[in-house]
Amino acid sequence: MNINSCFSVTGKWIAVLLFCLQGLLFTFPAAGSDQEANEAFLKGRKLEKEGDYQNAASCYKDARILADSPAIKGNSLIAAARNFRRAGLYGEEFDCLERLIRDHLSGIEFSRVVNRLYEIGDLYFQGHRDAPVSWLPFLQKDDRTIEVYEAALKHAPCAERSPESRLRLARLYIDRQNVKKAMHHLTETGKLYPGTQAAHDATLELASILFQLAKNGDGDNAYSRRTLEVLDEFEKKYPDSKEIFWVKKHRQKVLDFVARRLDAIGDYYRSIGRKETAGQYFAEVVKNYSDTDQAAKSERKLADLDKDYKVPENRGKYESYRYPVVRGKDGSSEWMPVKTTPENSDNKWFFPVRDLEKSSLVNAGDLKQKDKENRTEKDKKDQQIK
Repeated sequence: MNINSCFSVTGKWIAVLLFCLQGLLFTFPAAGSDQEANEAFLKGRKLEKEGDYQNAASCYKDARILADSPAIKGNSLIAAARNFRRAGLYGEEFDCLERLIRDHLSGIEFSRVVNRLYEIGDLYFQGHRDAPVSWLPFLQKDDRTIEVYEAALKHAPCAERSPESRLRLARLYIDRQNVKKAMHHLTETGKLYPGTQAAHDATLELASILFQLAKNGDGDNAYSRRTLEVLDEFEKKYPDSKEIFWVKKHRQKVLDFVARRLDAIGDYYRSIGRKETAGQYFAEVVKNYSDTDQAAKSERKLADLDKDYKVPENRGKYESYRYPVVRGKDGSSEWMPVKTTPENSDNKWFFPVRDLEKSSLVNAGDLKQKDKENRTEKDKKDQQIK
């Protein structure tokens, strides 16, 4: 057959190229053998004894590729991981350990390998980055902290190091603005490791994220409801926590958010003439959020809509619920006087800064007794007026 009759000019050149490539494939073997693998392994051992760990690790990796025997492949990976660790190339070591778990699980001590994964994650979290050229330390590979922690948690989610590692992972996702993954790991930390400091901190972090989401935009109040759930859960689990004041304060703020949004919806329905629907929203604020600043305003609007609605006596003057925690130095019971609050401190403070010159800490029981006395005195005055 004449080749010119079967191929165009371009096709002839492609056929010639394929023929040459086929010849090259027959010239060079596609795989090695156990003998070649052993030679590479022995070369790696020699370099390891000489302290040339990085090149020794490369030889061990070559041995793994050349070997036919699973045993030689596994031993080569173990040796490569050991030498990468000695060379300070923890990312390369991590790759070897991952392949060991994937391909040679039955031939390794799983707990030791996973524990080393957590250690590598901690090293990356502390700032380690692989430097492929030892004499150019400023040339560094990428940060692999998230990748290593994700792998370690996947293999052993309930290991001894996992609570703190999962919390660190969540914070890394927060730094990278990946709120969805951060919330997932914070929720898992609180759920999987009850009673640990990590679970305590994770629940607080989750509440803080949800609070910001509720504050920035929450048309259906879904984030607000979830925030209240998490804050209530924290208060129930950790009643003696130092952060309990922050929790109670932000719980009240969330209630304020919800009340204002419900009132705004009521305003909208009132503006389009649907007074009955508007009244339902105003009534919900009055009924369910009476300890918010918005309640008094909503009740006045409700009274304007429904002429039959009368504001009950001694009602219509609401005040947000506050948490007494200090007593003034003049002996009077005061609400907590502060010098600055977290939202006004440029993210410098996590809690309100109490004014030490104007107040001192007291026992909660003393304040409860003082409040009880005040209420009794108020009741007596009301009786006298009647």
